Amino acid sequence: MNQYNINTTCSKYDASITVTGQVFDTVSHETLPFANVYHSLDSNIGTAADMDGNFTIDVPRGHKLTVSFVGYHTYEFTVTEGFTKVFLTPDDQLDTVVIHGENKKKNNN
Repeated sequence: MNQYNINTTCSKYDASITVTGQVFDTVSHETLPFANVYHSLDSNIGTAADMDGNFTIDVPRGHKLTVSFVGYHTYEFTVTEGFTKVFLTPDDQLDTVVIHGENKKKNNN
């Protein structure tokens, strides 16, 4: 029979915590609905703020989250417990946003 020694260590970064917060514009102090909130090292771990700029996400304690919104500078912060207010600064360098959409229609004839 094979025996294996598994040596595990726990650090303060291993425990996942739920981070809640709200995203605001630094100039107008209005909330930014649907801002993107994601893990800084893995953008597959993320969420979008709701209509009022509120978000909730589970991430390991001590890791970093990134918050982004079109027309604003991206903000990164270290995860802590409690409610987090995030203020994004408008990007003055952005003049125009072009959105390109495409629609394909299948012909059933």
